[in-house]
Amino acid sequence: MKKANYMHIVRACPDLQTEDDFGDVHRDVLFALARATRYSSKAHVSKHAILSRFASRNRRAAKKALMEMNRMGLVTRHPTCTEMTFHIARLGLALVRDIEKVM
Repeated sequence: MKKANYMHIVRACPDLQTEDDFGDVHRDVLFALARATRYSSKAHVSKHAILSRFASRNRRAAKKALMEMNRMGLVTRHPTCTEMTFHIARLGLALVRDIEKVM
């Protein structure tokens, strides 16, 4: 899928300055998190559950994209007693649903 098909949706996100801030890796991580939480904004999963959906050679880029999306406000960190977990924010969930409509 070409980037131009969904970039008008990404531009609506207030924390993204340019189109280059949201790439294919960001999209894939956002979809992986949405699927891991079954499209729920209240469920949270571990970083391992998200990164295990990627090939080992792509996990470093996926981890970096996850942290960047945390700063953008698309993903939220949730501390637990054993590890840090993540859940998709409402803005991120809306972005996933809008991108799915375009795809």
